[in-house]
Amino acid sequence: MKLNRTTEQVKQLLIGKGIRPSSQRVAILHHLCSVTSHPSAECVFETLSPKIASLSRATVYNTLNLLANNNLILALTIEGDEKRFDADTSLHGHFKCNQCNELYDIVISKQKQTAILEDLTDFEIDKAHLYIHGTCKKCLRKKKNLN
Repeated sequence: MKLNRTTEQVKQLLIGKGIRPSSQRVAILHHLCSVTSHPSAECVFETLSPKIASLSRATVYNTLNLLANNNLILALTIEGDEKRFDADTSLHGHFKCNQCNELYDIVISKQKQTAILEDLTDFEIDKAHLYIHGTCKKCLRKKKNLN
């Protein structure tokens, strides 16, 4: 889900976590809040580096790790060592298309959440991830039109 936070709201989120709101950190978090594509660190770098001349890959990787460690973003490891980032930290799942590699959010209602976690009533859950792989609607339509 796109969060559409202002630059000032992003600065306040960082300050609230005790993180110095450098212009690069603000730009990286602001970018993640404005997209639904769940970008990789490399994608974040490629998008922002033309706008921020001093931005390095190391800064992007370090900032993304800092934001994830402070629960401001989710670091998603869908498969292998592929890591994507999501500014929506609410409980939701992800669907990855095996054809186009797009990542989609899956809404998990309170009722579904209860059903999924039913067997864990005596546990304390810190994080929950739901990853589903398959073929998205867009790719299924393409495949259908080719046949």
